[in-house]
Amino acid sequence: MTIANLIFPAAGVFLLIAIIQKGHVPSFSQWLVAVWCFVFPFLMTAFGVWMRRHRNKAASETQSFTFSEDALFIEGGSFSVNMKWQAIHRIRETKQYFLFYISSFQAYFLPKNVLDSQATEYLRDLFHKIHKS
Repeated sequence: MTIANLIFPAAGVFLLIAIIQKGHVPSFSQWLVAVWCFVFPFLMTAFGVWMRRHRNKAASETQSFTFSEDALFIEGGSFSVNMKWQAIHRIRETKQYFLFYISSFQAYFLPKNVLDSQATEYLRDLFHKIHKS
């Protein structure tokens, strides 16, 4: 969590408390500033994600995933990655994705809507087998 994510909401709370302790009712503009203090960190996070996606050409390319018992191979128009399963930090399944973490905060993702049920079950079995070994 960045400092801005803590400082701005704290500033909003401090502003409202300071105004109310003086016995005043916050004006519209003061409420607006306080609300902005809470919204700003979320907007900056969303903007940062948007900027990274637009700067990262690979994120917008069609990607091809190939799975084997030994490795994961991912290929796009401008890159190709071949990783042994030992290099994968963690594998998570959500409602919409399979996530292949290469670090605590970086992951490749495979949308589940591009898979049929047979492929999804194959991957679950493969991941279970890899996890056991």
